[in-house]
Amino acid sequence: VSFIHNQANLKPNLAEKLAYLKDTSSIILAQNFDKFLAYDLKGLVGFWIDPGRFDVFQLFGLSQDAQIAFGLFSSNPIKAVFEKLVLISPSVLVFMAINFVGGIMLFLSFLYVLFNPLLRGKYFVFLFVVIYVWIMTGGVGALRFKLEILPFLVFFLAIAYKDFLAWYGKKSLKE
Repeated sequence: VSFIHNQANLKPNLAEKLAYLKDTSSIILAQNFDKFLAYDLKGLVGFWIDPGRFDVFQLFGLSQDAQIAFGLFSSNPIKAVFEKLVLISPSVLVFMAINFVGGIMLFLSFLYVLFNPLLRGKYFVFLFVVIYVWIMTGGVGALRFKLEILPFLVFFLAIAYKDFLAWYGKKSLKE
């Protein structure tokens, strides 16, 4: 990256510098598109299940060796996570499990509102903001970006839960 910036700084004016950066970046992205896509998809998944690495490590006083969440972004994430599980206390594992289940519930409630035609029209602006933040976060996929839209996600969860209880109540009455 520094080589590319050094070469760009040799250009005589800003227009040529920007053109060089754009062209070089496009070539690098085209050559490594599969890696970029894999990184981006990991981030899009991580967005929903990231426990807030830095805050969690401070809260539980974890060492650098026990940072389980960083294993998700290694070349072999499943192996990395299981190798780090032995370094973590049971209370942290419970916290991580609750966070994982909560993230899945938020994602499912988001999908429920997104694919329900009545709700999608009613809450279009909220959905747009959530989708925008989710997609723009991309490969980073960190909790700090989800915090701004967490009220919308909790609202979606409440709607989905209310509708589930109504559906389950009707089902129980029929039986």
